[in-house]
Amino acid sequence: MRRTTIVLPEHLLQSLRLMAADRGTSMASLIREALEERLARERPHPRSIGIGASGHKDTAQRTSTERPVPRSRRWSDPPAQLSGRLRPRHVPTLQLVPSGV
Repeated sequence: MRRTTIVLPEHLLQSLRLMAADRGTSMASLIREALEERLARERPHPRSIGIGASGHKDTAQRTSTERPVPRSRRWSDPPAQLSGRLRPRHVPTLQLVPSGV
């Protein structure tokens, strides 16, 4: 163990002395016990919190009103805003001929 110094207000120091005397233990052991309990309750925050912070306060509200135009799932019917830039490729179709013909 290493020795350290802490500064306490007078009322905390007096309460600590009384509790140590009541329990028959040292003030240092009470302080260690209190610190261990406190540190056991604390969980470290994930380091990833805030990694995607945009700086905008209304992001959730804006995303509910600013939806992108849904794209068509069929190549034969591209959306209007893409029709000049995106054209479906011609894919040759395979014709099956019955084997007896």
